[in-house]
Amino acid sequence: MIAPLFAAQIRLWPVMYELGDNLANNLAQWEELWVKETCPPEEEQQKIRIRVGKVRENLQDAKLRGGKICMHW
Repeated sequence: MIAPLFAAQIRLWPVMYELGDNLANNLAQWEELWVKETCPPEEEQQKIRIRVGKVRENLQDAKLRGGKICMHW
């Protein structure tokens, strides 16, 4: 829920890219802790790995595209 908001903000205000980097790193750490503490089945780990990967890609894309939005009125 928060990641799409951060991605949109980074696209509008590229100087906020560090917040996206922090969010991506926090997600990766959360995933690692979740696996260590809960020992979920491989199928569940794969689902979360894919979701975290998509969020990270979206945030990275926002960082690369930041400031390149055209608004047509």
